[in-house]
Amino acid sequence: MTLRLSPDAIVAESSSTLLTIAPWWERCRLGDVAEITNGAAFKSAQFNTQGHGLPLIRIRDVGQVQASTHYSGDYETRHLVESGDLLVGMDGDFRIARWDGTQSLLNQRVCRIRVRAHDHYSDRFLEYVVQPYLDEIHKVTSAVTVKHLSSRTVNDLPIPLPPRSEQERLVAAIEEHFSRLDAAETLVDASIHRLPRLLETAIRIELQKCSATSVPLHRVLSEGLSNGKSVRTAESGGFPVLRLTCLRNGSVDANETKKGDFGDMDPARFKVEPDDFLISRGNGSLHLVGLGGLVPADVPAVAYPDTLIRARVDRSRLRPKFLSLVWNSQVVRRQLESQARTTAGIYKVNQQMIERVALPIPSPDAQDEVVRNVDALQPSVEALRHEVTRTQRRMAELRRSVLAAAFSGRLVPQDPDDEPASVLLERITAAKPQQPTRRRTRT
Repeated sequence: MTLRLSPDAIVAESSSTLLTIAPWWERCRLGDVAEITNGAAFKSAQFNTQGHGLPLIRIRDVGQVQASTHYSGDYETRHLVESGDLLVGMDGDFRIARWDGTQSLLNQRVCRIRVRAHDHYSDRFLEYVVQPYLDEIHKVTSAVTVKHLSSRTVNDLPIPLPPRSEQERLVAAIEEHFSRLDAAETLVDASIHRLPRLLETAIRIELQKCSATSVPLHRVLSEGLSNGKSVRTAESGGFPVLRLTCLRNGSVDANETKKGDFGDMDPARFKVEPDDFLISRGNGSLHLVGLGGLVPADVPAVAYPDTLIRARVDRSRLRPKFLSLVWNSQVVRRQLESQARTTAGIYKVNQQMIERVALPIPSPDAQDEVVRNVDALQPSVEALRHEVTRTQRRMAELRRSVLAAAFSGRLVPQDPDDEPASVLLERITAAKPQQPTRRRTRT
């Protein structure tokens, strides 16, 4: 991590409307109103997934409702996290989130923020305040791999300090607006989940029109299934290799690649061809393991990795495009998810499981008809998808607008009876814990 600017300089140079404050407000350091505690480097030998000990909040658990790992060793009480505590992930995206789970332990690379005196600062208001400052720091933090955040930087954030009563009015107004947006987002999310069902229903209706026979996949392959090759990322040169993220909506995105180091091995045996069908071998989500995608006709020279399995079908019996339609449908998903095995939290399928998957296969002519009819619906589905995505962006912009209005003092009216922010700042300064004097020692 390289952070060349102080938090004050970052705020001063930022053009973000979320970092402005009303003229009658003050600023204070986050560390003046809250206690920032770093997580501990607990010994991984005492981690477990069987529920022994206390849940351990790792950086991947920030924003989740429960931790996926437990810790059964000794700990200090200062590393306990209670429901309602604010947590910040110190690597990657620098995200703040409220912990809604049970009592847990704070692991390294996660920090906890607790307001010291609630008559100085609203815990709920602080939750809305901090994220925009973390976002600005993230923008100016350089990194070779993963960006890192220090607790010292968090401590020094120059956050807004409105009058204490105004903080409460702001929280009430923000949450009123956000509750309406939450309800709208619930409807939008439901729409997103319904989009795949539209095509699923269309495929089911089309199959009902023709006579389909249940046939295991291995009987319609032109050659056996084949795993890809695991290769290191090439420092220079190399041959393009697909990433697991290349599988999208039943297709293979040939732009999702890295440069692979095949050494003395010829990558040609792992090259994909048009109409190859690639299937994911593993995923952390059961609903994503075994997903498949069809390689497009204009695919460039690219190999597939060991995280994917290649299937080549007998086109006289099974049309590749028809396979891409039915493979990700529920009739196939149920079979894959029932067979998947989990190891260390990763769900996996193998060639034997995939070969046994039964597909509803009508005649080749009927397959072509199904593909044509379903393809005719694609523009309408994509138009709906585009509209839903646009609505999501609009709601995110509305959230930012609400916060911008709040932080600039335009969201709620002033009250002349409020204690001035300058007086509140004096009280905070007077109550600020004194730093212990550090004594130098000789060695």
